[in-house]
Formats: sequence, C-alpha cells, structure tokens
Amino acid sequence: MFMSGFRESYSQTASFEEDDPTTFSLFAEWLYTDALSPTPRCAVLSGPMDRDIEYIKLYAFAEKICEDRLANVAMTSLRSWYKYTHTRPDLDAMSLAYEVTMPRSPLRRLMVEVLAWDVVFSSGSSSETWCRPGKVFCPLLWNVLERCEDLAVDFIVLLLQVARARGESEGEGGSERWGMGNPLERGHCLYHVYGKGEELCAYSEDNVDGGR
Repeated sequence: MFMSGFRESYSQTASFEEDDPTTFSLFAEWLYTDALSPTPRCAVLSGPMDRDIEYIKLYAFAEKICEDRLANVAMTSLRSWYKYTHTRPDLDAMSLAYEVTMPRSPLRRLMVEVLAWDVVFSSGSSSETWCRPGKVFCPLLWNVLERCEDLAVDFIVLLLQVARARGESEGEGGSERWGMGNPLERGHCLYHVYGKGEELCAYSEDNVDGGR
C-alpha cells in the first residue's frame, strides 16, 4: 500500500474509515495467528448465516492493502463457507463483491462463474441450489443483472465464451471441454493470487480450516 503509488504512499499513513470494524478485527486476528476463527466449518454451527458477507469484505480489504496472503485465506474461507452451508452466492453477495473490488479481481471471477455455471449447466430447478430458501431464481437473476452493470457485462461475455466452447465441442461433455466445472467445487488455487516462486496450495481448505 505504501509503495503502490496511491495517496497512502505519499502520506505514509492509511485510513480505514470506510471499512467494517469486523473486517479490521479479522485482519488483526490473522496478523497475530495466521488464521481465522471460527473456521468456516465451525462457523456454520456458531455464526450468522451471512458470514459470507464478512469474508467478501475481508477479501476486498486484503486487495486494498495489497496483501495477497490474506486475500487467499479469505477466498478459501468464503468457498468453504458455501460448501459447509450448502448455499451459493445470492444477490447481496454478488453485488457486494463487485462493489468492493476492481475489474479482473479473482473474487469477481468467482461470482460471475458461479452465475454462469448455474444458468448454463445446472439441471432441474435452480431455486434450491443457487438461491437461498425463499428466493426465486429468475427474478433474482434479473435483479442481479439490473443492479450490477459490471456483473451483467462479465456475465454476457462469459456466456458468449461458453457458447463458443460448446459449439466447438462435439456431443456431450460441454462443461468439461469448457474447462470450468462447478466453481464452488474446483480447486482453491484457481482463485488465488501467488507471488513468484510461492508454493501452490499453501492456502488450501485444510490449512484454512484447522490444518495449520
């Protein structure tokens, strides 16, 4: 942050007035312990059902201070949270992810790929798998695209890529040939940021969820 060319690099001070106190608390905990608690697995039993919002805010904070290691931990925690709660990003989560990150952010990539995967490849009723209880898929999809212009653009571009990939493939197996797979079941490393020579999978689910 202090060598990035932003205003903080000139003043050598940083202001976090717009950041949630919970976010900064999680950041301080990570600084001292190199982990987050409760882990995503335990948070399912003890925490609120919108903990994904906390992880999204933490990820944005990590990008803001240029701390890739924290961003990777937040990303793995977020995806693990969806895994343990059997939920997927909803309107609030997707909109927030786009609101607090910059273009080409891995978090944006995750959100738009989840949306595209569910629209293109999910079978049967999507209201039970893509949305939280009580929400309907079609209105939610429309609201997402109407509420977040950048997400709508990324979604359309990705759908065009999917259509092109599926058109080039023969027979079945379009999803595999596309090479994406369910974004919430793929390896964590695909949505991580690594420095030169850094070990891959250092921020795997096992490490974030109590393995280190």
